[in-house]
Amino acid sequence: EVTEKGVLPFELDGRVSEKASKLLWECNPKCGCGFNCISKVSQQGRKFALKIKRFHGKGWGIVLNQKQSIPPRTFVSTYVGEIITSKEADTRVQDWLFDLDFNMEHKAKYAVDASFQGNESHFFNHSCDPNMSVYMINGNTAGSTEILTLSFWTNRWINQGDELTFDYKGKFKPSWSSWFEEDVDMEESEGGEDVKKRKQCLCGAKNCRKWI
Repeated sequence: EVTEKGVLPFELDGRVSEKASKLLWECNPKCGCGFNCISKVSQQGRKFALKIKRFHGKGWGIVLNQKQSIPPRTFVSTYVGEIITSKEADTRVQDWLFDLDFNMEHKAKYAVDASFQGNESHFFNHSCDPNMSVYMINGNTAGSTEILTLSFWTNRWINQGDELTFDYKGKFKPSWSSWFEEDVDMEESEGGEDVKKRKQCLCGAKNCRKWI
């Protein structure tokens, strides 16, 4: 399945293409292809050893717990939780909620809440200079365009002991990518409502924006 740009979203080794958009398409049971199809990478599950670790000041996080490093554009994990409507999501604590959409123009009908049901991705922390990027996957939910699968892919080499992180605000853009679109900067938002909800950033990156 090609992207809207007319390119294949995956390389032959299963890594995501540099030219792929935020929305990836994977095969589903109706395709008739085998389990090892390169368009079923996320469905094959995580293949790397991870460990939960306590970090001073910011709580629990996830680190790579194996000697073998992970190359860029490699699938790590999906974000697992309770699928709820956006209306229900507005009534819940926002800490582990993720809208199931892939751009600013499309209003999500559903969200995933990992507060009480989830996997290791529940512990992925924010970084202003993250080593993972977020992609939405379609097709593996029997072709539904409203319930997408949220997935994490490396954007650079990750070595043993490195913490796995992603940008909660989606502002990070990999150097090799041309499709990431930055959101409006929180500090420049009008009305001040978003500014009041910001939290201090403790990622420690050289380019830290100081607030999430």
